[in-house]
Amino acid sequence: MMRGPRQDDDSVIENPLKLGLIQANPLAIGLLHASRNTRKLKIPAAAECDRALLERSCEPEELKGVKWYESYNAILRDPDATTRVDSVFIGGTTSTRSQWAVAAAQHHKHVLIGCPAAADYESTVVMRDACVAEDVALQDVVPFSHHTRTEEILSTIAESRFFGEVRRVDVAFTISASRDFLEGAGKESTAKDDPLGCLGDLGWACARMGKLAYGVLNPVSAQVIHSEATAENVPVDVTAVRISAF
Repeated sequence: MMRGPRQDDDSVIENPLKLGLIQANPLAIGLLHASRNTRKLKIPAAAECDRALLERSCEPEELKGVKWYESYNAILRDPDATTRVDSVFIGGTTSTRSQWAVAAAQHHKHVLIGCPAAADYESTVVMRDACVAEDVALQDVVPFSHHTRTEEILSTIAESRFFGEVRRVDVAFTISASRDFLEGAGKESTAKDDPLGCLGDLGWACARMGKLAYGVLNPVSAQVIHSEATAENVPVDVTAVRISAF
């Protein structure tokens, strides 16, 4: 579903990535930190973000000249931002990501989006089709898919001498989080805004790895070991997630 920038576009490779932030959360800021190790990054615009959080999380020179907007649409409609921002990171709630991604694509912006990309399959297809129609990239934030260790794993899997006929794939994902993260992350999730809760985040990572390894992956079952949920039955804490496919 996702595709990267065209390799023949030298400006994408040589110039700093000019990224507008939309409701960037602490986890997204951490991912942006990691991106600095591989390419230069400029943040010329931010909307509906915790400014104090960004100032604590980013280097001072990276936020120099940032234009702060009150709304997401303002980044897309402002003539100055249109010339300076070539991509946007979309955080926020999963229920709103699809409509924001479509709007960004229609303004010819590449889209970097949080996980899960949307609250349901249909919304994901809508944003994919919009990005394809406008010839812009749509990329989910899954850092491990670009890690050299992942490349080594995929290379090993590709060596057929190590494996026979693949009939079943099990993908598991765990995270060792700090107490502060566990006590704060997702506790205010609602069925309207984030119906999948943390299960959507962890489950997306499982499906992403399975797809990287074996191409088309059609999950047939999902298992959660120990789960805590809100009164609206939104998962906010799970011990482990495993997705199986045949």
